[in-house]
Amino acid sequence: LTPSPASSITAWAVRAETAKKYHLSKLSDLQPVAHQLTIGGPPEFPVRALGLPGLKRVYGLEFKAVKSLDMGGPLTRLALNSGKIDVATVVSTQGNLAKEDWVVLEDDKHEQPSQNVVPLVRKASLTPKISEVLNEVSGKLNNAALIELNQQVDLQHKDPAAVAEQWVKTHLNGN
Repeated sequence: LTPSPASSITAWAVRAETAKKYHLSKLSDLQPVAHQLTIGGPPEFPVRALGLPGLKRVYGLEFKAVKSLDMGGPLTRLALNSGKIDVATVVSTQGNLAKEDWVVLEDDKHEQPSQNVVPLVRKASLTPKISEVLNEVSGKLNNAALIELNQQVDLQHKDPAAVAEQWVKTHLNGN
């Protein structure tokens, strides 16, 4: 089966005012100011290789403080919007990023590996028709589509199954 070009990765966001104040658009821009900032992330963030240790290794980032929150969820949103943290660990395709006054910082040194969407099927269940349909879905699912689907679920509170069904009806060629 073919992996999709769609990729949902760990990302970091700052409030727009913070981005403007410190001229931030990419992670490497944090290097001279990180020691003044508090970063928030999930409980495993301080020890996960691709979390804080990765940011230190790849970008040389040393933050003033680290707060244990969730992964871009309600605790993170509240902490970032209220100023309790300055940098938030988020998911690049989460639907609510569009409604927040945040800047998602570019991972300009590619610290985070791509995490492409990949179909998985029990081998005994895989038929040529199922392979054909899943490969068609994979070929058409991109980051913009993932974000749009997540926005419908996260912001418009639509049923995930209904959102997925509508996307398939709209984007597949009658399979």
